[in-house]
This record gives sequence, structure tokens and C-alpha cells, in this order.
Amino acid sequence: MTNLIKKLQKIYELYDRHVDTLELACEKYCADCCTANVTMTQLEGRLIVESISGEKYQHLCTRIMSSLDAPRYQPQITTNQYAQACMEKDPPPEDIPPADSGKCPLLENEACTIYSLRPFGCRCMVSTRTCRPFGQADIDDFTLTVNTVFLQCIEHLDADGWFGNFTDVLTRLITDDPKDGHCGPTVSNRRLPALMVPPPHLEKIDSLVRKLHAIIAGP
Repeated sequence: MTNLIKKLQKIYELYDRHVDTLELACEKYCADCCTANVTMTQLEGRLIVESISGEKYQHLCTRIMSSLDAPRYQPQITTNQYAQACMEKDPPPEDIPPADSGKCPLLENEACTIYSLRPFGCRCMVSTRTCRPFGQADIDDFTLTVNTVFLQCIEHLDADGWFGNFTDVLTRLITDDPKDGHCGPTVSNRRLPALMVPPPHLEKIDSLVRKLHAIIAGP
């Protein structure tokens, strides 16, 4: 697991370097996208819980466990399951976040309390304009493709693990009991069936794909 976490961190670093090349409006205390609907893999959850300790860990547990009754997006399928369904021309289930979901339970004073450890679902929420006046982020098509490819690769890296809402994944790890009644639904990860890259983006994303492959296949 330690080796997988190191690879996950390298994937995060690769994405962060890519984001540094973009002209974005995102900045600290701009937290409109920090909702309770973020998803992540088991591996990403392990990175979080294994990287903090003491009072900070207890604080995380308290905030997560106190948010279990709040409405939140609980996905029925993973990114790679969706890719497989598209390949087989099998319509995936409708997966719509609840309209009344609130802020992320780990947000305090409009700032993330685990920012350096935040999962990819948070990292990829970028925007070329301030979200608040428009009610949504502005993400160009190529960035959406990049985000999807990274999501697929992170899931592939954690193929033996599971995926779900941020709160549900952390709850399952904190309680350390998959049968615990507090745990929300999670779904099993899948290996990468094929990258979801539209033809116009193939050449442009090739360098990132090669770097991702090197990380995943490396020692």
C-alpha cells in the first residue's frame, strides 16, 4: 500500500504541475466548489488518514462523523465503469447529486483543513473565472479530458479498492469496519478499459498519458 500511495502522490504532483500552466481564477478562500459531493478512491482516503495524527486526526474524525446525516452525492458507478458502459453502448445509470448538498465537512472559514492531502476530486475543480457570479465553474474541454484521464488512472492504480463519496470513504476507513452501519455505499474500482479521450485531444494529451503510464508501471 505504501508504494501505491507514493505513486498516487506522484500523480497528484504531475497534475498540479499541469494546472500551474493554466490561467485560472482559483485562489484561497474561493470555496464555492468545496461541497459535500466530492468523491474519491480508497487509496486517496488512506493517504489522508495515514498522513495525519493526534488532535488533527481526532478533529477530522469528529467533523466527518458529525456530517453523516447531511445530503451528499453517492455515486453508483466509478469512472472506469462508466467508460466500460460507453464502450459496450450500455447506458449507465443516471447519477445526479442532491440539490441541497452543503459544504465539505472539512472546510473551515472558507479554507480546506487538509489542503495538501485533498483528493483528486478537489484538485480537478478548477475554473477560468470566479464561480460565484455565474453559479458554476468554467472548465474548457481539454481540461475536462485531462481530468477524466487522471480519474481513470487513479482508479486503475487502486483497482483492488473501492470508490465513493468523500465522507463515506473516510467513514469506512475511520471505523475500520466495512459492515459498520455508519458507512455509506461504496462501489468497487475497476481497471482501465480504455482512456476516454476524444480524437481532437489525442496528440495534445499524449505527453501526460506517457508520464502517467510511467508512474503507474514504475517501481
